[in-house]
Amino acid sequence: MLTIGPEKLGIVKMRKLRILICQQCNNQYETRLKTICCSRDCSNKLQGNLRKTQINPETGLSKSKEIALKSSITMKENSWYGSENHLKCLKHTPDVLEKRGKSISKAHLKIDENTGLTKAALATKKAIKTKVDKGIYIDPIYKDAYELYRDKVRLLTEKQDLSKLDGYKERARAGVINGKHLDHIFSIKAGYTLNVDPVIMSSLCNLRFISYQQNVSKKDKCDIELNELLKLYKDLTESKTI
Repeated sequence: MLTIGPEKLGIVKMRKLRILICQQCNNQYETRLKTICCSRDCSNKLQGNLRKTQINPETGLSKSKEIALKSSITMKENSWYGSENHLKCLKHTPDVLEKRGKSISKAHLKIDENTGLTKAALATKKAIKTKVDKGIYIDPIYKDAYELYRDKVRLLTEKQDLSKLDGYKERARAGVINGKHLDHIFSIKAGYTLNVDPVIMSSLCNLRFISYQQNVSKKDKCDIELNELLKLYKDLTESKTI
């Protein structure tokens, strides 16, 4: 006999609410998910500590140092330092900041005589090197095509005026009861598979806030068809031009 699971009927199966101890900060927290940390910050800190402490017996290096070494070697081989992409990270000139609508401080005006860079640019350069050395920053060359697409969609998504969406004020991290998650109605995975423009994927017509339980159960599913998304985006862009 063919049985239909709860997901086919649109029913979200709720896990039992549990009280756990965060493995990073040791605070108690309530969750229905299989997590070991109370927040994304604690999860990132725990993963960072594990990368530093867990040693690979074959190389004698921690995971963090292995990533940093591999990234540093690749960047040097591909002459990333001093390249156009690297210099884009160091441009803190007043005219660039003015175009971006950012404030200008003394650090953006004072030029270092030895390097010809501003104080702010030198600080950025140092920060990038530190992140590479610690394995925090992963060069895009290590990411596959889907990860690069996903990162671009997420970057463009966060540039949208999300306050226009219902539920914006209830936005919260995973595990927070009654918290809302930002959801791509037409999933990023499907967008990558069908080669949808990241600009369309990140537009407000494809965004909404739903409960974290719904977002977790939804995974990579789509709640609209591609032709519906394209029509919504067309209507949105036409309304802006009027």
